[in-house]
Amino acid sequence: MNTLSTGVKFLMSIVVLCAVLWFGGSVVRMAIGYDLFIPGTLSIKPFLSPSEINYSIRIFSLAGFYTAVCYAITWLSSVILIIAIRKKLKANGWLFMAFVLFFLASPIELYQMQLDIKLLLFTQNYDFRSLLDSQQFFELFMQKFTPKLSGLGFASIFANGIAFLYCIWQPLKRGKE
Repeated sequence: MNTLSTGVKFLMSIVVLCAVLWFGGSVVRMAIGYDLFIPGTLSIKPFLSPSEINYSIRIFSLAGFYTAVCYAITWLSSVILIIAIRKKLKANGWLFMAFVLFFLASPIELYQMQLDIKLLLFTQNYDFRSLLDSQQFFELFMQKFTPKLSGLGFASIFANGIAFLYCIWQPLKRGKE
């Protein structure tokens, strides 16, 4: 991998930068979202005021836009990158496995991104100070935290976290022959 062109290195830089922003943003969004609930339940904390809840939901939704953009750039750049370095994947099994894990988790991420876009559009077209007044919005927001989607989201974060670890540790790397 030492003989990569400047263009491929630039593309790798875009992938890494956007992947870090997307992955970190996803973790921060989970912290913001789950902070609204009593631990272990989907009941909103009773001491939070409606304005605090509305603002947290708005920040959660806005952050969804940035993470979705970074994910889309990561995904597209990764496709181009995998095509550009396809001949080097055999000698770098770690990179191949990282791509496999990333693309296997893509359907989950794309479904969550679809919900995030709906949430964002709703918050942009509705006075965010009264988001809780809309039952339709609240149901859409709660969809993000259903046990099934939360489990899939955890599996996605786990798969992508392992992909990042492959990039750091670089196992399955063929030595000089």
